[in-house]
Amino acid sequence: MIISPFSVCNNRNLVFEPGSVQGLADDVSFYGNNTVLFTGGSSLRESGTLDKIEKSFKEKGIDRQLFTVRGEPSPELVDEITAEIRGGKLPDCIAAVGGGSVIDTAKAVSAMLCEEGSVCDFLEGIGDRKPSGKKIPFIAVPTTAGTGSEATYNAVLSRVGENGFKKSLRHTNYIPDSVIIDPDLYKSCPPRVAAASGLDALSQLVESYVSTRASFYTDILAVGAIEGVLESLPIVCRLRDESEYCDDDCGNAWAKMAYGAYISGFSLANSGYGIIHGIAGPAGGYFNAPHGSFCGTLLAAGMRATIIKLEKERPESPGLMKFTKLGYIASKSDDMLPKEARMRFIQILETLTDNLKIPRLGDFGITEKDLGKIAGASSARNNPVNFDKKEIEDILRTRL
Repeated sequence: MIISPFSVCNNRNLVFEPGSVQGLADDVSFYGNNTVLFTGGSSLRESGTLDKIEKSFKEKGIDRQLFTVRGEPSPELVDEITAEIRGGKLPDCIAAVGGGSVIDTAKAVSAMLCEEGSVCDFLEGIGDRKPSGKKIPFIAVPTTAGTGSEATYNAVLSRVGENGFKKSLRHTNYIPDSVIIDPDLYKSCPPRVAAASGLDALSQLVESYVSTRASFYTDILAVGAIEGVLESLPIVCRLRDESEYCDDDCGNAWAKMAYGAYISGFSLANSGYGIIHGIAGPAGGYFNAPHGSFCGTLLAAGMRATIIKLEKERPESPGLMKFTKLGYIASKSDDMLPKEARMRFIQILETLTDNLKIPRLGDFGITEKDLGKIAGASSARNNPVNFDKKEIEDILRTRL
Protein backbone atom coordinates (compact mmCIF):
# COMPACT_ATOMS: atom_id res chain seq x y z
CA MET A 1 0.00 0.00 0.00
CA ILE A 2 1.36 3.39 -1.03
CA ILE A 3 0.17 6.49 0.82
CA SER A 4 0.86 9.62 -1.19
CA PRO A 5 1.32 13.04 0.43
CA PHE A 6 -1.87 14.95 1.18
CA SER A 7 -3.20 17.91 3.12
CA VAL A 8 -6.70 18.53 4.46
CA CYS A 9 -8.78 21.40 5.81
CA ASN A 10 -10.87 20.55 8.88
CA ASN A 11 -13.36 22.19 11.22
CA ARG A 12 -11.97 23.19 14.59
CA ASN A 13 -14.75 21.38 16.44
CA LEU A 14 -17.29 18.75 15.37
CA VAL A 15 -20.13 17.22 17.41
CA PHE A 16 -22.15 14.34 15.94
CA GLU A 17 -24.95 13.28 18.29
CA PRO A 18 -28.76 13.14 18.36
CA GLY A 19 -30.13 16.06 20.34
CA SER A 20 -26.85 17.98 20.15
CA VAL A 21 -28.51 21.10 18.71
CA GLN A 22 -29.30 21.97 22.32
CA GLY A 23 -25.60 22.71 22.73
CA LEU A 24 -25.69 25.54 20.19
CA ALA A 25 -26.08 28.18 22.91
CA ASP A 26 -22.93 26.89 24.62
CA ASP A 27 -20.99 27.16 21.36
CA VAL A 28 -22.25 30.69 20.77
CA SER A 29 -21.45 31.81 24.32
CA PHE A 30 -17.85 30.66 23.81
CA TYR A 31 -17.46 33.66 21.49
CA GLY A 32 -19.68 36.16 23.33
CA ASN A 33 -23.29 37.10 23.96
CA ASN A 34 -24.24 38.63 20.60
CA THR A 35 -24.96 36.52 17.54
CA VAL A 36 -26.68 36.56 14.16
CA LEU A 37 -28.78 33.45 13.54
CA PHE A 38 -29.62 32.25 10.02
CA THR A 39 -32.41 29.73 9.44
CA GLY A 40 -34.40 28.33 6.53
CA GLY A 41 -38.13 28.63 5.80
CA SER A 42 -40.72 27.60 8.35
CA SER A 43 -39.89 23.98 9.19
CA LEU A 44 -37.51 24.83 12.03
CA ARG A 45 -40.16 26.92 13.76
CA GLU A 46 -42.99 24.48 13.01
CA SER A 47 -41.01 21.63 14.56
CA GLY A 48 -40.50 23.66 17.73
CA THR A 49 -36.71 23.51 17.36
CA LEU A 50 -36.31 27.25 16.81
CA ASP A 51 -38.27 28.02 19.97
CA LYS A 52 -35.98 25.69 21.94
CA ILE A 53 -32.88 27.32 20.48
CA GLU A 54 -34.13 30.81 21.28
CA LYS A 55 -35.09 29.75 24.80
CA SER A 56 -31.57 28.43 25.39
CA PHE A 57 -30.15 31.69 24.01
CA LYS A 58 -32.27 33.67 26.46
CA GLU A 59 -31.17 31.50 29.36
CA LYS A 60 -27.54 32.15 28.42
CA GLY A 61 -28.11 35.89 28.02
CA ILE A 62 -27.41 35.79 24.29
CA ASP A 63 -28.82 38.53 22.07
CA ARG A 64 -29.61 37.42 18.53
CA GLN A 65 -30.58 38.94 15.21
CA LEU A 66 -32.53 36.55 12.98
CA PHE A 67 -32.43 36.20 9.18
CA THR A 68 -34.48 33.73 7.15
CA VAL A 69 -33.09 32.39 3.88
CA ARG A 70 -35.38 30.90 1.21
CA GLY A 71 -33.85 29.48 -1.96
CA GLU A 72 -30.29 29.47 -3.18
CA PRO A 73 -28.35 32.61 -2.16
CA SER A 74 -27.48 35.43 -4.55
CA PRO A 75 -24.73 38.05 -4.27
CA GLU A 76 -27.43 40.67 -3.82
CA LEU A 77 -28.85 38.84 -0.80
CA VAL A 78 -25.41 38.56 0.82
CA ASP A 79 -24.67 42.25 0.23
CA GLU A 80 -28.07 43.28 1.58
CA ILE A 81 -27.75 41.25 4.80
CA THR A 82 -24.15 42.32 5.31
CA ALA A 83 -25.11 45.99 5.02
CA GLU A 84 -27.97 45.57 7.50
CA ILE A 85 -25.74 43.89 10.08
CA ARG A 86 -23.06 46.54 9.64
CA GLY A 87 -25.68 49.14 10.56
CA GLY A 88 -25.60 47.90 14.15
CA LYS A 89 -23.18 46.20 16.51
CA LEU A 90 -21.05 43.52 14.85
CA PRO A 91 -21.84 40.05 16.24
CA ASP A 92 -19.40 37.99 18.25
CA CYS A 93 -20.25 35.03 16.04
CA ILE A 94 -22.65 33.87 13.33
CA ALA A 95 -24.71 30.68 13.52
CA ALA A 96 -26.61 28.91 10.74
CA VAL A 97 -29.25 26.23 11.30
CA GLY A 98 -30.54 24.97 7.97
CA GLY A 99 -29.71 23.45 4.62
CA GLY A 100 -26.84 24.23 2.28
CA SER A 101 -28.31 27.52 1.09
CA VAL A 102 -28.68 28.79 4.65
CA ILE A 103 -25.15 27.74 5.60
CA ASP A 104 -23.63 29.21 2.41
CA THR A 105 -25.42 32.52 2.97
CA ALA A 106 -24.20 32.75 6.55
CA LYS A 107 -20.71 31.66 5.53
CA ALA A 108 -20.50 34.43 2.94
CA VAL A 109 -21.86 37.06 5.35
CA SER A 110 -19.39 36.05 8.07
CA ALA A 111 -16.60 36.70 5.56
CA MET A 112 -17.97 39.88 4.01
CA LEU A 113 -18.39 41.53 7.40
CA CYS A 114 -14.59 41.65 7.42
CA GLU A 115 -14.20 43.00 3.86
CA GLU A 116 -15.12 46.19 2.06
CA GLY A 117 -17.11 46.20 -1.16
CA SER A 118 -19.53 43.74 -2.74
CA VAL A 119 -19.16 39.98 -2.47
CA CYS A 120 -19.02 39.96 -6.29
CA ASP A 121 -15.59 41.58 -6.01
CA PHE A 122 -14.30 38.37 -4.42
CA LEU A 123 -16.16 35.65 -6.35
CA GLU A 124 -14.04 33.26 -8.41
CA GLY A 125 -14.25 34.06 -12.09
CA ILE A 126 -16.25 37.24 -11.43
CA GLY A 127 -14.30 39.61 -9.20
CA ASP A 128 -10.67 40.71 -9.27
CA ARG A 129 -9.97 40.80 -5.53
CA LYS A 130 -8.67 37.99 -3.35
CA PRO A 131 -10.45 37.48 -0.01
CA SER A 132 -8.33 38.11 3.06
CA GLY A 133 -9.60 35.01 4.86
CA LYS A 134 -10.78 37.07 7.83
CA LYS A 135 -14.28 36.25 9.10
CA ILE A 136 -16.62 36.44 12.05
CA PRO A 137 -16.49 33.09 13.94
CA PHE A 138 -19.02 30.78 12.32
CA ILE A 139 -21.07 27.83 13.63
CA ALA A 140 -22.95 25.53 11.23
CA VAL A 141 -25.84 23.22 12.13
CA PRO A 142 -27.07 21.37 9.00
CA THR A 143 -30.68 20.19 8.72
CA THR A 144 -30.54 18.52 5.29
CA ALA A 145 -28.25 15.68 4.22
CA GLY A 146 -27.00 17.19 0.99
CA THR A 147 -24.35 19.76 0.13
CA GLY A 148 -22.03 19.17 3.08
CA SER A 149 -21.47 22.93 3.25
CA GLU A 150 -20.73 22.47 6.95
CA ALA A 151 -17.45 20.82 5.90
CA THR A 152 -16.39 23.08 3.02
CA TYR A 153 -14.50 26.36 2.84
CA ASN A 154 -16.47 27.93 0.00
CA ALA A 155 -19.88 29.56 -0.26
CA VAL A 156 -21.72 29.08 -3.55
CA LEU A 157 -23.69 32.10 -4.78
CA SER A 158 -25.72 32.34 -7.97
CA ARG A 159 -27.37 34.87 -10.21
CA VAL A 160 -29.88 33.18 -12.51
CA GLY A 161 -30.54 34.41 -16.05
CA GLU A 162 -29.21 34.70 -19.58
CA ASN A 163 -25.83 35.89 -18.30
CA GLY A 164 -26.18 34.18 -14.95
CA PHE A 165 -23.53 32.40 -12.95
CA LYS A 166 -22.96 30.12 -9.97
CA LYS A 167 -19.61 30.94 -8.39
CA SER A 168 -17.76 30.43 -5.12
CA LEU A 169 -16.42 32.74 -2.45
CA ARG A 170 -13.48 30.65 -1.30
CA HIS A 171 -10.75 30.66 1.33
CA THR A 172 -9.57 27.84 3.58
CA ASN A 173 -10.33 30.00 6.63
CA TYR A 174 -14.01 30.10 5.65
CA ILE A 175 -14.63 26.54 6.82
CA PRO A 176 -17.06 26.67 9.78
CA ASP A 177 -15.22 26.85 13.09
CA SER A 178 -17.71 24.60 14.82
CA VAL A 179 -20.21 22.09 13.43
CA ILE A 180 -23.12 20.44 15.24
CA ILE A 181 -24.58 17.45 13.40
CA ASP A 182 -27.81 16.38 15.05
CA PRO A 183 -29.41 13.50 13.07
CA ASP A 184 -32.75 14.20 14.79
CA LEU A 185 -33.01 17.47 12.87
CA TYR A 186 -33.18 15.61 9.56
CA LYS A 187 -36.18 13.44 10.38
CA SER A 188 -38.80 16.03 9.35
CA CYS A 189 -37.20 16.48 5.92
CA PRO A 190 -39.81 15.78 3.19
CA PRO A 191 -39.01 12.78 0.95
CA ARG A 192 -38.72 14.99 -2.15
CA VAL A 193 -36.09 17.20 -0.48
CA ALA A 194 -34.34 14.18 1.05
CA ALA A 195 -34.11 12.58 -2.41
CA ALA A 196 -32.54 15.58 -4.14
CA SER A 197 -30.24 16.34 -1.22
CA GLY A 198 -29.21 12.72 -0.85
CA LEU A 199 -28.29 12.32 -4.51
CA ASP A 200 -26.31 15.57 -4.33
CA ALA A 201 -24.33 14.10 -1.43
CA LEU A 202 -23.90 10.81 -3.30
CA SER A 203 -22.65 12.61 -6.41
CA GLN A 204 -20.12 14.54 -4.32
CA LEU A 205 -18.92 11.35 -2.70
CA VAL A 206 -18.52 9.45 -5.96
CA GLU A 207 -16.92 12.37 -7.82
CA SER A 208 -14.43 13.02 -5.03
CA TYR A 209 -13.65 9.30 -4.65
CA VAL A 210 -12.69 8.88 -8.33
CA SER A 211 -11.15 12.38 -8.55
CA THR A 212 -7.61 12.72 -9.84
CA ARG A 213 -6.89 14.70 -6.65
CA ALA A 214 -8.23 12.05 -4.27
CA SER A 215 -5.96 10.90 -1.46
CA PHE A 216 -5.75 7.78 0.68
CA TYR A 217 -7.36 9.78 3.49
CA THR A 218 -10.40 10.95 1.50
CA ASP A 219 -10.78 7.53 -0.16
CA ILE A 220 -11.15 5.74 3.17
CA LEU A 221 -13.80 8.19 4.32
CA ALA A 222 -15.69 8.35 1.01
CA VAL A 223 -16.06 4.59 0.55
CA GLY A 224 -17.75 4.09 3.91
CA ALA A 225 -19.99 7.10 3.38
CA ILE A 226 -21.05 5.92 -0.10
CA GLU A 227 -22.06 2.55 1.29
CA GLY A 228 -24.09 4.23 4.05
CA VAL A 229 -25.91 6.59 1.68
CA LEU A 230 -26.78 3.79 -0.77
CA GLU A 231 -28.24 1.78 2.12
CA SER A 232 -30.09 4.63 3.80
CA LEU A 233 -31.40 6.88 1.03
CA PRO A 234 -34.24 4.48 0.06
CA ILE A 235 -35.27 4.28 3.72
CA VAL A 236 -35.38 8.02 4.48
CA CYS A 237 -37.15 8.67 1.16
CA ARG A 238 -39.72 6.02 2.07
CA LEU A 239 -39.10 3.85 -0.96
CA ARG A 240 -39.41 0.85 1.30
CA ASP A 241 -42.34 -0.19 3.44
CA GLU A 242 -41.84 1.69 6.70
CA SER A 243 -43.54 -1.15 8.59
CA GLU A 244 -40.40 -3.19 7.93
CA TYR A 245 -38.33 -0.83 10.03
CA CYS A 246 -38.50 0.25 13.64
CA ASP A 247 -37.72 3.77 14.81
CA ASP A 248 -34.15 2.74 15.54
CA ASP A 249 -33.68 1.63 11.91
CA CYS A 250 -34.97 4.93 10.57
CA GLY A 251 -32.92 6.88 13.09
CA ASN A 252 -29.80 5.00 12.08
CA ALA A 253 -30.58 5.66 8.41
CA TRP A 254 -30.75 9.39 9.06
CA ALA A 255 -27.51 9.21 11.02
CA LYS A 256 -25.82 7.55 8.03
CA MET A 257 -27.24 10.21 5.71
CA ALA A 258 -26.05 13.01 8.00
CA TYR A 259 -22.59 11.44 8.16
CA GLY A 260 -22.53 10.85 4.40
CA ALA A 261 -23.43 14.46 3.67
CA TYR A 262 -20.69 15.74 5.97
CA ILE A 263 -18.08 13.47 4.40
CA SER A 264 -19.29 14.45 0.92
CA GLY A 265 -18.54 18.09 1.69
CA PHE A 266 -15.21 17.24 3.29
CA SER A 267 -14.18 15.01 0.37
CA LEU A 268 -15.28 17.49 -2.26
CA ALA A 269 -13.40 20.31 -0.54
CA ASN A 270 -10.21 18.27 -0.31
CA SER A 271 -10.38 16.22 -3.53
CA GLY A 272 -12.32 18.41 -5.96
CA TYR A 273 -15.36 17.79 -8.11
CA GLY A 274 -15.75 16.00 -11.44
CA ILE A 275 -18.05 16.10 -14.43
CA ILE A 276 -21.38 16.27 -12.56
CA HIS A 277 -20.63 19.43 -10.60
CA GLY A 278 -18.60 20.67 -13.56
CA ILE A 279 -21.89 20.79 -15.48
CA ALA A 280 -24.24 21.68 -12.62
CA GLY A 281 -22.26 24.78 -11.61
CA PRO A 282 -22.63 26.84 -14.80
CA ALA A 283 -26.07 25.40 -15.59
CA GLY A 284 -27.29 26.60 -12.20
CA GLY A 285 -26.60 30.16 -13.29
CA TYR A 286 -28.67 29.81 -16.46
CA PHE A 287 -31.67 27.90 -15.13
CA ASN A 288 -33.62 28.06 -11.89
CA ALA A 289 -33.07 24.38 -11.12
CA PRO A 290 -32.48 23.04 -7.59
CA HIS A 291 -28.82 22.09 -7.36
CA GLY A 292 -29.44 18.71 -5.75
CA SER A 293 -31.97 17.66 -8.38
CA PHE A 294 -29.68 18.78 -11.19
CA CYS A 295 -26.76 16.76 -9.83
CA GLY A 296 -29.03 13.81 -9.12
CA THR A 297 -30.48 13.65 -12.59
CA LEU A 298 -26.99 13.66 -14.18
CA LEU A 299 -25.21 11.32 -11.76
CA ALA A 300 -25.80 7.98 -13.47
CA ALA A 301 -25.38 9.39 -17.00
CA GLY A 302 -22.14 11.19 -16.16
CA MET A 303 -20.62 8.20 -14.39
CA ARG A 304 -21.67 5.83 -17.21
CA ALA A 305 -19.95 8.07 -19.77
CA THR A 306 -16.86 8.27 -17.56
CA ILE A 307 -16.62 4.49 -17.19
CA ILE A 308 -17.12 3.80 -20.89
CA LYS A 309 -14.40 6.28 -21.89
CA LEU A 310 -12.01 4.96 -19.23
CA GLU A 311 -12.54 1.40 -20.42
CA LYS A 312 -11.68 2.49 -23.95
CA GLU A 313 -8.77 4.85 -23.27
CA ARG A 314 -7.32 3.97 -19.83
CA PRO A 315 -8.26 0.41 -18.89
CA GLU A 316 -5.60 0.22 -16.16
CA SER A 317 -6.44 3.56 -14.53
CA PRO A 318 -7.01 3.89 -10.76
CA GLY A 319 -10.38 5.52 -11.47
CA LEU A 320 -11.65 2.44 -13.28
CA MET A 321 -10.54 0.20 -10.44
CA LYS A 322 -12.42 2.44 -8.02
CA PHE A 323 -15.60 2.15 -10.09
CA THR A 324 -15.21 -1.62 -9.93
CA LYS A 325 -15.01 -1.43 -6.16
CA LEU A 326 -18.14 0.73 -6.06
CA GLY A 327 -19.94 -1.94 -8.08
CA TYR A 328 -19.06 -4.60 -5.53
CA ILE A 329 -20.08 -2.32 -2.65
CA ALA A 330 -23.38 -1.21 -4.21
CA SER A 331 -24.43 -4.74 -5.19
CA LYS A 332 -23.12 -6.28 -1.95
CA SER A 333 -21.42 -8.96 -4.00
CA ASP A 334 -17.96 -9.54 -5.43
CA ASP A 335 -19.07 -12.50 -7.55
CA MET A 336 -18.80 -10.52 -10.79
CA LEU A 337 -16.23 -9.66 -13.40
CA PRO A 338 -14.89 -6.07 -13.05
CA LYS A 339 -16.77 -4.73 -16.09
CA GLU A 340 -19.99 -6.34 -14.90
CA ALA A 341 -19.51 -4.79 -11.46
CA ARG A 342 -19.06 -1.32 -12.95
CA MET A 343 -22.21 -1.60 -15.04
CA ARG A 344 -24.09 -2.94 -12.03
CA PHE A 345 -23.11 0.20 -10.13
CA ILE A 346 -24.56 2.36 -12.91
CA GLN A 347 -27.74 0.29 -13.03
CA ILE A 348 -28.21 0.79 -9.29
CA LEU A 349 -27.77 4.55 -9.71
CA GLU A 350 -30.26 4.61 -12.59
CA THR A 351 -32.84 2.62 -10.63
CA LEU A 352 -32.40 4.88 -7.61
CA THR A 353 -32.83 8.00 -9.76
CA ASP A 354 -36.02 6.61 -11.32
CA ASN A 355 -37.49 5.41 -8.02
CA LEU A 356 -36.81 8.76 -6.37
CA LYS A 357 -38.61 10.48 -9.27
CA ILE A 358 -35.78 12.93 -9.86
CA PRO A 359 -36.85 15.44 -12.56
CA ARG A 360 -35.29 15.33 -16.01
CA LEU A 361 -33.56 18.37 -17.51
CA GLY A 362 -36.62 19.22 -19.58
CA ASP A 363 -38.57 19.72 -16.36
CA PHE A 364 -36.26 22.65 -15.60
CA GLY A 365 -37.03 24.28 -18.95
CA ILE A 366 -33.87 23.03 -20.65
CA THR A 367 -34.23 22.17 -24.33
CA GLU A 368 -32.01 20.81 -27.09
CA LYS A 369 -30.97 24.33 -28.11
CA ASP A 370 -29.61 24.99 -24.60
CA LEU A 371 -27.22 22.04 -24.53
CA GLY A 372 -24.42 23.76 -26.44
CA LYS A 373 -24.40 26.75 -24.12
CA ILE A 374 -24.33 24.56 -21.00
CA ALA A 375 -21.66 22.25 -22.39
CA GLY A 376 -19.50 25.16 -23.52
CA ALA A 377 -19.40 26.54 -19.98
CA SER A 378 -18.89 23.15 -18.31
CA SER A 379 -15.69 21.39 -17.30
CA ALA A 380 -14.53 17.93 -16.28
CA ARG A 381 -12.03 19.23 -13.73
CA ASN A 382 -10.55 16.40 -11.62
CA ASN A 383 -12.70 13.84 -13.44
CA PRO A 384 -10.67 10.67 -14.16
CA VAL A 385 -11.20 11.28 -17.87
CA ASN A 386 -11.85 14.49 -19.80
CA PHE A 387 -14.81 15.26 -22.07
CA ASP A 388 -15.07 17.62 -25.01
CA LYS A 389 -18.08 19.84 -25.64
CA LYS A 390 -19.89 17.32 -27.84
CA GLU A 391 -19.43 14.54 -25.28
CA ILE A 392 -20.88 16.76 -22.54
CA GLU A 393 -23.83 17.55 -24.81
CA ASP A 394 -24.37 13.81 -25.23
CA ILE A 395 -24.44 13.33 -21.45
CA LEU A 396 -26.98 16.11 -21.08
CA ARG A 397 -29.09 14.78 -23.96
CA THR A 398 -29.64 11.45 -22.20
CA ARG A 399 -31.49 13.31 -19.41
CA LEU A 400 -33.57 15.77 -21.45
